[in-house]
Amino acid sequence: MSNDVQDVAHLNVSNWGLYCLWIPIFTGSTEKPGDIAVWQDTVNVNSVVELATKESRRMGAKRLVDLKSNNSSTWIFLTFVLFLRETQVSGNAVK
Repeated sequence: MSNDVQDVAHLNVSNWGLYCLWIPIFTGSTEKPGDIAVWQDTVNVNSVVELATKESRRMGAKRLVDLKSNNSSTWIFLTFVLFLRETQVSGNAVK
């Protein structure tokens, strides 16, 4: 990066949801963070990067750089085969 780049913040954004096999049941909303989305697959890298980008722009950044992502799943065996899926994205917001 050049010397005229100014750091705004380091962001770490995550989203999780409950799935039956590959079908989303309840997930975190990427349109309204803090709300629940029903039957929407929002626990993926594209959705979480979009959420991180919106947050960085809200903070006054022009770009989000040095992105890293991580996906994980935890199987839960009850009456149905369920698993908890989580996606995390982190990056640096810069002006």
